[in-house]
Order: sequence, then structure tokens, then C-alpha cells
Amino acid sequence: MWKTTTVLLVLAIGIAILLNQDDRDVPNLPETFWGPERNREASEEIRSFVIEVPKSVIDDLKDRLAKKKELVPPLENTAWTYGTSTTYLENVLEHWRTKYNWTERQALLNKYPQYVTNIQGLDIHFYHVKPHVPSDRNLKVVPLLIVHGWPGSVVEFQKIIPMLTTPRPDRDFVFEVIAPSLPGYGFSQAAVRPGLGPAEMSVIFKNLMLRLGFNKFYVQGGDWGSLIVTHISSLFSDKLPVNVPSACAAFPHEILYHSEVLLRYKYTNLIQHNHLPRGGHFAAMEEPSLLANDIFEFVSKTEDIRKKAENKDIPNRTEKVKEPSKT
Repeated sequence: MWKTTTVLLVLAIGIAILLNQDDRDVPNLPETFWGPERNREASEEIRSFVIEVPKSVIDDLKDRLAKKKELVPPLENTAWTYGTSTTYLENVLEHWRTKYNWTERQALLNKYPQYVTNIQGLDIHFYHVKPHVPSDRNLKVVPLLIVHGWPGSVVEFQKIIPMLTTPRPDRDFVFEVIAPSLPGYGFSQAAVRPGLGPAEMSVIFKNLMLRLGFNKFYVQGGDWGSLIVTHISSLFSDKLPVNVPSACAAFPHEILYHSEVLLRYKYTNLIQHNHLPRGGHFAAMEEPSLLANDIFEFVSKTEDIRKKAENKDIPNRTEKVKEPSKT
């Protein structure tokens, strides 16, 4: 499955990557309404969001943890063979009740600007972090949609966000990061009916980017996120060529490994395939610097390709027009 490969794709509304070299019809997924009926008339407004859990809720949680039933001891000498060790679980619950500082965690989660907007009946939560561009630098601001997987959340991106939104001296661009919570994860509303899979989520996130005013953007995803961004690139093929640049960052402790040969079969214009020295499945959280460097490298290559294509289409205005010969 592709969900275990961190995939970076350049997107626009309308990019497609073919699984084979032959022509294929692109499915037309409907704009399904996934929310409760009361959301039919929901506003399309983008609303600021702040996490504010009342102290009474935290106190109630601690009280219920203190009154939990006694856990059944694990089977002898089996470790985790038959599931979670209740000895370990007991330590987790005690830490959660007596040592976990929700106030500090909440402040960390609120570190970046957050918003909620209703798309296809669901309130979708997302970080939207813009870069600070110095007045003495002419930098292109590039929108980047980053998508987490399971069992994950936008918390994975806490460390990598400032690395992506901080200008680098050797790059002429910087990122504006949009990091949504998958429907049913974190503070994004869950569907009330079945059928909301990665392909359907790709429609939601495409619509999120459109609502934010982006009809061209880059994406990066790991785990389920890689499936979602691949679906975005495959399903919306009405405005860009098929042969879209893509990249893969292979981390040594990933759950599964996909060879470059297999990746090139699926991503027909794979312009970058790097083997990173450290890290695993949750790359943005484990090795944010390595992943950020890889993203900058890929986008730099892609932007160079774009510039060369644009320059090729512009006639040489400095070339003198040859005068007609006199007879």
C-alpha cells in the first residue's frame, strides 16, 4: 500500500499522474454532503479557532481515571504478544492522571493560527501559517498543503512548520503552510454516513484550498496523507499536463519500502527519490529538518522546471528583426 510512503507532489487544480502509459478516464467524484442535516445551511465562512478545554473537563477526566476498575494482569512472559500490556497501560494511565500537563499542551497546540470552515457538511479544522518575508528580499510565497495520516494529527507538524515558513538564504521562495485535520481526527468533524475514504477526503481538501484562494499549490503527505495527496493529483486533471513532477523521501525505519522502479511506475515524472539517513514512518515529527530540506530541494527543482518552461514560451525580445532584403 502507498500509505506508508512519504510522497511529495506538485499540485494544481488539475494534475494527473497515470498508473500506466495508456490513456485512462479520470473518475468524477461527487461533492458528497457528509455532515448532519443541520449543517445543510452552514456558512462557508473561515472562522478563527482556539482550543479552550475548561478546567472542569480536565478535573472530571482525572476523577474518572482515579476511579477506574482494576486492570487484569497480563499473561506471564508474553510481553505484547496478546495485545497491550496492562502493566504498561497502568503506567500510562497514572502519568495521564498525575503528570500530564494539559495547560502546557494546550498552549503548544494553540501556537499557530488555527481555523475551521464547513466543507461538504463537515467543519474542517486546519493550521494556516504564513511566512514572515523580510522587506529586503523578493521571495515567492508558495502554498503547501501537508496531510497527516493514521494514527496521527496535525501535532506531527509542530516542529516542521517553522522550518518551512522561515526564509532560507539559498532559496528564492518560502512556504505558506496549510495543515488540516482529517475528517474525524482532532477538531475536524466526522462524517455521519459511510463512504468517506482517502479519495473522498481529497475532494474535501481540494475544496479547502480553493476556499483559501489557492488554485495552484504543492502537497506533501505521509501514511494516509500520501494516499490523499495522490488522489488529489489523479482526480483533478482538467487544467495541467499529465506528467507532473513528484518526489519521494525514503526513510530507513519506514514500515514498508517501495523501490524506485515501482514508484516510477505509479509516479511517471519522479524527479527526486532520496534515501534519508534517519527517521521512520512519522517523518515530520521524527526528523523535521531532514524532511523540510527534502521538500525545499524538490520544490526548488520544480520551480526551475517551471521557469525554464515559461522562458521557452517567451520570444527573445532582444533579438533584432532581420530587415527584408532589397531587390
